[in-house]
Amino acid sequence: MKGKKINIILITAVILIWSVIIMRFVNFGKPPEPNENPAFNNKTYDTDHIEDTVILLLDYPDPFIKQVSVQQKAIPAKKTIQKKAGPKKENINAVQWPKIIYGGMISQPEDDNGVGIFVVDNKKFICCRSDSAGLVMVQRITSDTLYISYNNTVKGIAKTIVK
Repeated sequence: MKGKKINIILITAVILIWSVIIMRFVNFGKPPEPNENPAFNNKTYDTDHIEDTVILLLDYPDPFIKQVSVQQKAIPAKKTIQKKAGPKKENINAVQWPKIIYGGMISQPEDDNGVGIFVVDNKKFICCRSDSAGLVMVQRITSDTLYISYNNTVKGIAKTIVK
């Protein structure tokens, strides 16, 4: 007798749950019913009579500048400073780097050597340390920076997040 009562309660609970699920599928695409509460529909707002009650006082003194009286202000004298002629720097030919985007690093937790994912002039590369990708050679790979050499110059490329 005791088991029969529990079975009846469980069967009714299962029927109620499945009926709620079926009703949600049936009413899935239908728009919600409009709110028929008259308390919400009778309110009208008159925006013509709203006045701005805030007055901005913009002539206050700057709190971060120390108070200096008018008598104590010093007028700076105009000075002419001649620059010393230092040694001229040689015109070093600037290296024209290709467009490089660093995507990140793939590595295992116990392994220090990783594989870097990067793009050089719209060509995708996956390289290890000391591998070359065209004219670019990978020097070092970290999780957020890729160190590469190009024409005997080394440059660090930060990780780029592409959305």
